Amino acid sequence: MPSTSLQKVFLTNLCRVELHLLPSIFNIGKVQTDRPVARFLINSGNEYLLGTSLPYFPRGGLQRQPNNIFASPEDWQKSSSWGGGSAGDNLLYPVQTLDGEVHQRLGGRQSELKNWIDENVPAVVDVLENLNEENVGSVRPIRDPCYNSHVKCATGDVVWTPCFPTDSSLHQSFSHGILHTVSPYHDAQNSDQLLHRCYSNSLKLAGKVSREKHLAIHVTTALLGTGVKCIEHEDSARALARSVLEHQEDGDDDLVVELVVQPTRDVELRIEDISGIFREEGLIIQTEKLIN
Repeated sequence: MPSTSLQKVFLTNLCRVELHLLPSIFNIGKVQTDRPVARFLINSGNEYLLGTSLPYFPRGGLQRQPNNIFASPEDWQKSSSWGGGSAGDNLLYPVQTLDGEVHQRLGGRQSELKNWIDENVPAVVDVLENLNEENVGSVRPIRDPCYNSHVKCATGDVVWTPCFPTDSSLHQSFSHGILHTVSPYHDAQNSDQLLHRCYSNSLKLAGKVSREKHLAIHVTTALLGTGVKCIEHEDSARALARSVLEHQEDGDDDLVVELVVQPTRDVELRIEDISGIFREEGLIIQTEKLIN
């Protein structure tokens, strides 16, 4: 029986991309299927894997600050740092971001996810210099070099962690774990390349973990970077499509990707835009409309 959230399906020989319309990505476990589905969740986080450590954060990042920072009160409490925006369209609270919800709903009741990351995910200083060199010419550097020793997932890379659901209904939904990646900001010089890395590396790591544990590759994601990072939906959809086709070309295992889109006012137009980009990139649509 098809899910009432399922809008469109796109296919390649090895890959299936489902476009779901849901209020939250965490509702994907309630989708009707013939059998329970275990998934990876792709989380768009920050380079320090800290979750959302500030009480609110501006879309587009803190002005005149590196893209990824250890923000202190003086960074965000001055309106000059975030452009003077008011709470609402310009400022996001943790529960309005995927990373905030992941750490709130899958981070455990006693910070189990944070503790697991502290104990098991080392810093990655060896790859950081090249990333900063690639980003020469951007409006802002990727990070302040003084924080390099704290970086656990460089922009474009991915880190796997288990999840620690605070709600029993989420235990099955994302039992394969979380794939934490760091998408670029819209004004990064090489944002397209870094965004492609986010999706491509996430799918590769999902495949690696799945083969080691004899699991199916089943991934749920939002359009990465389209919240705080201000990436255009079309650019993120294109990066996802190309990464799926890259998975196909590499001859990897069967892959299912559930792309979750939220029901905003312009959602029908946005779904059509995403679908058009998927078709342009070579994904074959199975049906134009699965529900009324």
